[in-house]
Amino acid sequence: SVYPIYVVYPTYDNNAANASLIANNAIYNLGNYGGTFYGIYLSSGYHTNVYHNTISQNFTSSGTSTQYGVYLSNSSGTFNIKNNIVDFKGGNTATKYGIYISSTSALAANGLQMNTVNMASNQPGTQYRTYYGTAYVDLPALRTAYPLLEANTVDVDPIFPNITRGEIEPINAAIYRTGENLTATVPTDITNAVRPTTPTIGAKEMAPPPNIDLALVKLTNPFVYCGGPEDVKIEVNNQGTQAITSFTINWSVNNVAQTPYTWTGTLPTTSSLEVTIGNFNFAPFVNHDIQFTVSRVNNTNDQRSFNDTL
Repeated sequence: SVYPIYVVYPTYDNNAANASLIANNAIYNLGNYGGTFYGIYLSSGYHTNVYHNTISQNFTSSGTSTQYGVYLSNSSGTFNIKNNIVDFKGGNTATKYGIYISSTSALAANGLQMNTVNMASNQPGTQYRTYYGTAYVDLPALRTAYPLLEANTVDVDPIFPNITRGEIEPINAAIYRTGENLTATVPTDITNAVRPTTPTIGAKEMAPPPNIDLALVKLTNPFVYCGGPEDVKIEVNNQGTQAITSFTINWSVNNVAQTPYTWTGTLPTTSSLEVTIGNFNFAPFVNHDIQFTVSRVNNTNDQRSFNDTL
């Protein structure tokens, strides 16, 4: 099994003035392994605050045991889990939990807040956002049972530019400065940068997002094809702070330029959209190289370029 952070019996004197703190940790690039995965493992003890951590399960592993982002086995009623990012894009084929709390008597009052959990593993196996006495598949399900928990949380892909290279600063505008004010306890981030009173969730503070930023997310069609005419579709996302009203995307197949695609409408900030770029007659049983590049957004240049190609 894998335990990047393993804590047993924290603050065992049950003195709130000596509360244990687990903060500003980044867990990622764990590679291939067998056994159970616990990003942060907590058992027994009292008065522990799990604040501003980033847990990314970004690698595929070959094991078949359950996986947990944050795991808490406790019933003291004194634990707080706040302002953390749990991002599952890899993992194994077993059941996966973003945050697992074995007992509904483990947390302090409203002790689960502002944790962005993205359960988007590319592996089979059931995925649960939260276990709190029972399993909840997503945020709405948890809120239905416990309206005061994660009351203002937004579950989105935090979008790390390149987590394998240690780029742990999220760039999704939806979580920019949306965290609970924990600066009295965690005044700086993992790089020692001062946190504002409206901090970014996770271990690293986020730079202000640009006004205009269209991201090319993924190819949605064709995914599997046997040749012949196919609509070519991609997903785009507005990662800037302004609504996008127009964009143009250039694309090519096997280095042959195709007719550019232009879209008009209204794409609000943080929103995604699937667009049909065009149609192409694909030869069967042949690999094709399809490339896309953002050309113009709102009749000007895109202000962040690293996500402009696909």
